[in-house]
Amino acid sequence: MDIALIVKFLAPCLPYLLNVGNKAVEGASHKVGEDVWNKAKAIWGKLDPKVEANADAKKAAE
Repeated sequence: MDIALIVKFLAPCLPYLLNVGNKAVEGASHKVGEDVWNKAKAIWGKLDPKVEANADAKKAAE
């Protein structure tokens, strides 16, 4: 899979994905669209453990 495409897709969602559980996340699906939000959550669910394990990747995501 093309990394640049994944980054381009996730970029608008990252502020919300990094704050999952916060009140601000509730409006994410309205901001980017329900379908995009659900797909972004699924992709981030697979990437997040690897990002959390790597300090440089975590800093880049933030």
